[in-house]
Amino acid sequence: MLEVRNITINLKNFLLPPISFSIEDGKSLSIMGPSGTGKTTLLKILLGFLIPDTGKIILDNEDITHLKPQKRKMSIVTQDPLLFPHLKVEKNVAFGIVPHIKDKTKRAKDIMELVRISHLAKRSPKTLSGGEKQRVALARALFVNPKILLLDEPFSSLDEELKITLRDEVLNLQKKLGFTIILVTHNKEEAYYMGDSVMFMSEIGQKPDQ
Repeated sequence: MLEVRNITINLKNFLLPPISFSIEDGKSLSIMGPSGTGKTTLLKILLGFLIPDTGKIILDNEDITHLKPQKRKMSIVTQDPLLFPHLKVEKNVAFGIVPHIKDKTKRAKDIMELVRISHLAKRSPKTLSGGEKQRVALARALFVNPKILLLDEPFSSLDEELKITLRDEVLNLQKKLGFTIILVTHNKEEAYYMGDSVMFMSEIGQKPDQ
């Protein structure tokens, strides 16, 4: 189980109000709210890219609040796939640092097969469609065998048909691999479709001097 206990952070121009929630293993949590409520900031805190000023993050009874990002068993897929243009697809997928995986090539092949992008292995990211790029980004996120997969509006720039297809595929992969999902979205239908529970962030983060 992941538990977030009263975390806050005071950035240069943003103050995140206290946030608490929990999610059981293998479940999905959708997070909604208007721009400025700190949804992406929250994901950065969970990943370890930002350290909260107060509160704790507990994963499986371990305090990971100050743990380095690569040790948190989490990965993320964002709206922008952020692929490395100079690396072929298979190298993009296998880019993650996973000390316990000895055969990274085999791992990458297995994940590409799961995500159905094996045929793209030798392609350059520059030649891929938007949907293909997101599949590669998803495969890269799963390569590290995350316990929790964070999704920051990864489907928002896709057309409706592809969006529905990828949502279903992510949920099917969750069933196969057992990871937990935390999804940030502005799409109400998507939030309820993918989430076992939905959390609303309604309080706009205030500037410290307000």
